[in-house]
Amino acid sequence: MIAGGKKKQDTERHERLSLGSDCSLNIRNVTKEDYGSYTCRQYVNGQQGTDARVFLHVLHVSPSSSQNEISPGSFVTLSCQLYSFAGASCDDLIRSKGIQLIWVNQTGVKLTIADSRYQISAPGHCIRNLTAKLLNEDDKRKWRCEITHRNQVKTSDTYAAKISVQQKWAPCRNDLCTAVDAPLLERTPDCNRVQRELFNPLMHRIRTAN
Repeated sequence: MIAGGKKKQDTERHERLSLGSDCSLNIRNVTKEDYGSYTCRQYVNGQQGTDARVFLHVLHVSPSSSQNEISPGSFVTLSCQLYSFAGASCDDLIRSKGIQLIWVNQTGVKLTIADSRYQISAPGHCIRNLTAKLLNEDDKRKWRCEITHRNQVKTSDTYAAKISVQQKWAPCRNDLCTAVDAPLLERTPDCNRVQRELFNPLMHRIRTAN
C-alpha cells in the first residue's frame, strides 16, 4: 500500500490513504472493505527490521432492502455486523474480551425484545439484526448500533430511515370538481389541480372569445 513513504497508485484505496509524520497510516472514510490486518515493516540500512501488526475491525450497519424510501406500516431489517480479520475474529473478541453489539434509539436507550415494535436476532456472534415496524414519526429517525467493552461504548454506526408518506388530498367539495367526469377526478383527486389544469384554461378561452 505504502512503500518508501510513497503510496502505490495501483490500489483502489490510494486516494483515501495518507502517511503521517510519525509513519502512521491514516485511512479516510473507512468502509467495510478496509477491515483486516495491516503490517508496518521497518528497514534499517536496507535490512529488514521488526514488524508491527495491527488489526482493523469495522462496524457496519446496512438495511436488508435496497429501497431508498419505505412506507409507514412496513417492516425494515437493519443488520449490524462487525467485520474482522480471520486471525483475530470478532467471535474470539466477543467470547474472551466481553465485547457486545447492541442496538440503541436516538436517546441512547438500549432496544430490547420487550418492546413489541422490535425484533432483535443474532444469526452469529458478530451480527445483530434489528427488525422494526415503521411509523410516520420514524422519518429521518436514526437507529444506532454500538460496540461496548465493559459497558463502555467504543464505536458505533447509524442508519437514518427515510419514510415515504403518501400525500393526503382534502375531500373534493368544490362545485366545479363535482361536475368533472368521474374517471378524471379519480386520476386527479386534488380539486385545486383540477381547476388549474382544466377549468382555468377554459375560462381563459371564454374571456378571450368575449
